[in-house]
Amino acid sequence: MVKILVKEYIENYLGVPYLFGGQTPFGFDCSGLIVEAFRAIGLLDNKFDTTAQGLYAIFSGIHRGMGMHDGELGALVFFGKNKTNIEHVGFCINALYMYEAGGGNSSVTDTDTAKNKNAFVRMRPIKSRGDLVSIILPFY
Repeated sequence: MVKILVKEYIENYLGVPYLFGGQTPFGFDCSGLIVEAFRAIGLLDNKFDTTAQGLYAIFSGIHRGMGMHDGELGALVFFGKNKTNIEHVGFCINALYMYEAGGGNSSVTDTDTAKNKNAFVRMRPIKSRGDLVSIILPFY
C-alpha cells in the first residue's frame, strides 16, 4: 500500500531538524517533508514544490472527503486560520497522531536554532494544535 510506504519514508527522518524552506534530509519544513515523501514514492513530480497552502489547494480538490473527527493512515492534516490561510500540514498515522516537521517558524534557518527551539520531524498528537482546519485523504 502506497500510504504505508509514505509513512515508512517519513519514519526514516524522525529527529531531523526543522528548517524553514527545507525539503532535504538535512532539514525539512512541514510542506517540504510531505512533498519529499510524496516525491520519493512517485506521487508528485520531482520538480514539484509548494507550501502547506499549496498542498491544501491541490488535495482539497481531489480527495475523499473526511469529517473533522476522522483521520486515518495517509490523511493529510491541515492547520491554520481558515481554508484560505493554511499554515501547517502533517501526515496522519492514525486518528490520534501525525508526523510533522514542526516546532519552528521562518526564523529557523539553521540546525542550532532548530535544536534551541526543539524543532524537528516528530510524531505529535493531532489535537496538540488548536487550529485544525481540515483532514483530507488523498487518493492513493
